[in-house]
Parts: sequence; C-alpha cells; structure tokens
Amino acid sequence: MRILLFVHSLRRGGAERVLLEIASGLRAKNHGAEVVSWLEVDEYKEECYRDVPRHFLIRKDEYRWPWAVPSAAERFRLVAERYRPDVIEIHTPTVAWVAAWANLKIPCIHVLHGFGSITRRGSITDWWMQELDRLAQRRLNLNFVVPTPSMADAGATHYAISPSRFTCVPYGVDIHGFHPRRKTIDITPTIMMLGTLSPNKGQDWGIRAFRGVLKCFPDARLMIVGEGAHRPVLEKLVKEMGLDGKVRLAGFRKDAFDLMSASHVFWHLSDSEGLPMVVLEAMATGLPVVGFDVRGTRDAVVHEETGFLVPFGDARMVAQRTTDLLSDECSYQRLSLQARHLVEKRFSLECMVDGHVRVLCGAVEANTLHD
Repeated sequence: MRILLFVHSLRRGGAERVLLEIASGLRAKNHGAEVVSWLEVDEYKEECYRDVPRHFLIRKDEYRWPWAVPSAAERFRLVAERYRPDVIEIHTPTVAWVAAWANLKIPCIHVLHGFGSITRRGSITDWWMQELDRLAQRRLNLNFVVPTPSMADAGATHYAISPSRFTCVPYGVDIHGFHPRRKTIDITPTIMMLGTLSPNKGQDWGIRAFRGVLKCFPDARLMIVGEGAHRPVLEKLVKEMGLDGKVRLAGFRKDAFDLMSASHVFWHLSDSEGLPMVVLEAMATGLPVVGFDVRGTRDAVVHEETGFLVPFGDARMVAQRTTDLLSDECSYQRLSLQARHLVEKRFSLECMVDGHVRVLCGAVEANTLHD
C-alpha cells in the first residue's frame, strides 16, 4: 500500500510529530509512505525521521490565503501523479480544501488532532471555514480518525455527519525509546513542563503553582523546556514572583527526553488538548503527571492511578497534589509504575500504527469495491 500523508507544514508540534511517527511506522511495516507539506517548513531534522521522504508545495513567502489554494492543489496533483498513492491521509483541516480542489479521485482519510478547528463558533469567518470544511468533506467523501471519543462527537457536530464516520485510534509512543528510572524522592525534586511557550499551554500557571511547592520543598526546581512567542511574558513573571534561580526556561532541547527521565513530576497545564503526546511520553518515562482536568489531558491521565487531575486554573491544587505526591514515597512509586504500564497497554506506537493501517486498508478496499 502506498500512502501520501498531507499536512500544512512540518513545524514543531504534536500533530506534526504524530504524522512523522505514523509515516515511519508505516514504512517499517513495508508500506510506502511519503509526506506532503503545503508550506516549505521543516523543523524535524532528527535521525529517526530522516528516511521519511518529504515533498513541499510552496515556499512560506508564497503563501497568501486563500489565493494559495489553487496553485497548491495543482502542485499536489503533480506529486500524486508521480507517486501514485493508493490512499491519502490528511492531517490538517485546511489541506483538505487543497485535496478537494485537486479532485484526484483517490480515497482520503482525515486525521483530526485537536479541537481548535472544529469547535470555533461565533464569527462570520468561523462560519465560512466550517462551510468550507463541510464542502471538502462531501467532495472527498471523508471518513475520519480521531485520538479520543470526545473528538469524534465534536467532529460529527462540526461536519454534520454521523459519528459512525469516525474511528478512534489513540496516539502512541515508542515505549522502547523511553527508559524509566526508579527515583528516590529527596529534598531537591525537579518538576518539568515541555511544550511550545504559548498562553494556552499554561506555563504561567506552572510558575504560579511552583511557589506553593517551594513552601514544602524549598530546594525544588521547575524546568520549562520549549520555545515560543510567550517567552518574554514568562521571563517577566519569573522575575516578578522572585523565582530567579528556581525556575529555568531551558528553551528547545534535543535532550528533552533525557531531562524528562531525570525529573520527578511532569506538569501539563494546557487549557485544552486533542491527546497530548508529551503526557504519554512523560508516563512512558515513569513520571506521574499533574494536569488540569480538561479534554485530552483527562483522556491520558487516570486520576489517582497515573497522576492527578485538578480543576482548570487551580494553581494552589496543582501545588498541593504535587507536594502530597513528593511526600509519599510509596504512592509516588505506585503511580510511576502504573503510568508506564498504561502506556504499554493502551498508548504504544505499535497499536497506533496498526490502527491506521486498518483504517487505510479499509478505505482502499472500499474504493476498489465501489469501482
């Protein structure tokens, strides 16, 4: 089976990383899998993704919305004619419009990664984008893959189609690439956050919550890994709260997972997620997770079994749950082991890739029967 995986760009983000993991997994199973990116943006230079072929349709400076759709569709058509895929897997809602314009008559599956594009409501622009999404869905006769059941419900409403058009395939991580360390809690625990520095990722909540942790563990450290436009705001907040030397904004780190493995607790304080890969990776490393009880995060973290879920915006409770965990060695070790076990059981890379293979093969077979 030959698959084209189509995405808006290969910027650093959870959806883009999932796409590359799927492409690598498909190739490991002897399927042909190549990636098409609308924009010539590629921030993934890691060795593990190097063997995945990429095609770029337009340069970033050529991009003019929505005038770039017809030209991108023509270039996408040329890539498809050369590669001759059996099926196309779409990973960004806007590229579905490009695929629909190209009108290739090749079966397509759309993978939804987040709620942002399917839950916007209120403005004229939102209404028009929803209508375009629905038009593309009808033209391509799309079925969908989602990482969580709640996203299937939101997607069915957004596209005005039956929930039966959605298949749930949870994200997965390569458990062999994560090596849990048994940690003894001491007086200098490290708490880690990892992700793009932006308001919705909640690093500011983490900085505020950390003051509560310091009351019980004055030598604790908070390490925030990632880059983004919100960094100056976070730097200012650290200074205002007198946390210089206690909170480290580490920037982008190639050794992020090594740092994760050396940490004691993982905080994930986003306001909403699809299914946060970084939480799965933290649990694969054996880290208990403390996060806000919001969609996506609650689909990954089992409260009081692999970590703790607290009400959104309750920084005091984040600190309380963390200090309780760090003060109870027995509970800490139990949650650490259960976090790793849950990933092995439900969120492995093998399970994710096998799920996509089943959906893609089903689409090809249905198209053959229709012809």
